[in-house]
Amino acid sequence: MNPKVLLVDDEVATRRELTAAFVREGYGVEQAADGLSALEAVERNARAGQPFLAVVTGLELPDIDGVKLLRVIRSRYPGMRVIVTADHADTAAEEATAAHGGVAFAVQPIDSSRVVRLVGLGAGEIPVDVPAGTTLTRAPAACIFVQLAPGASAPDLLASLAGESDVLYCDAVKDARFSIVLFIRKETHALVSERVDALLASQRGVASFEVLQTEEPRLPESIRLFLADYTRQNAEAVAAARTRDRATSYVVIDAMAADIPSLYARLYFLDEVVEIGASTLKDRLIVILQGTDFTALRRVTNSRMSLLDGVLKVHELKVVPFNEM
Repeated sequence: MNPKVLLVDDEVATRRELTAAFVREGYGVEQAADGLSALEAVERNARAGQPFLAVVTGLELPDIDGVKLLRVIRSRYPGMRVIVTADHADTAAEEATAAHGGVAFAVQPIDSSRVVRLVGLGAGEIPVDVPAGTTLTRAPAACIFVQLAPGASAPDLLASLAGESDVLYCDAVKDARFSIVLFIRKETHALVSERVDALLASQRGVASFEVLQTEEPRLPESIRLFLADYTRQNAEAVAAARTRDRATSYVVIDAMAADIPSLYARLYFLDEVVEIGASTLKDRLIVILQGTDFTALRRVTNSRMSLLDGVLKVHELKVVPFNEM
């Protein structure tokens, strides 16, 4: 059987040109227009005993960028050869690609013959073995949005709540309705509900609060496996992702229920995402973002969230110091 490659690009013309070049050289070809489709194709072919010789992906994709796609693929299939192409020079992307075991170069217009040659160099790197189908179970969580009572001391309430051992995050936010947001995680939804009541029901200074319980949505098995392997390999970096010296926002995304799983998967791999969960009511996502500043975070919400299919509304709550409440 001829060796097979996967071509990932949202431009039909680019996929067509590369397909013709590979077919002329005797390769089999499969195409994908975005990163999530690429992950499903990689897993499907590997499980069928016909793993791709290489994945050729564009740097800019509608969902997962090429460098992140490289990292996700190699978290599960470390021997998979991944080539990241671009139509402009991007030193940072090339360095990141090389650091994670990929091959990157910039071409304008695309040099299909060079791409074919680069794939041929990896002829001995076919990843034959399919990793075990293990999963990473994320316990239920909840975001609690707190409205202060008139005259209440926000710093005192924050200090009280933040001292609780199972409160992962406790922040003051700039918002028309809410002043504090908590994030907790427990083993079951029932324990989450009990803990929320215990934390807030008798707290002085709380006028009211709203709870958004979250969980991992039902995902295609292939996406779930890649997500689990990527998370395990990057657990240390994820644990250290939330730092106090960076801009932070809580983002609530109202979306069509049918689109929640794909939106969750697309946003999960964004570098700015610290936490993400799907509402148990299946109509919202809650995302904690961090970036260099709020301008950078606004670019993420505007370009990587608001315009996605299925998104109805995006509401951002910026984390602020006590003295700005």
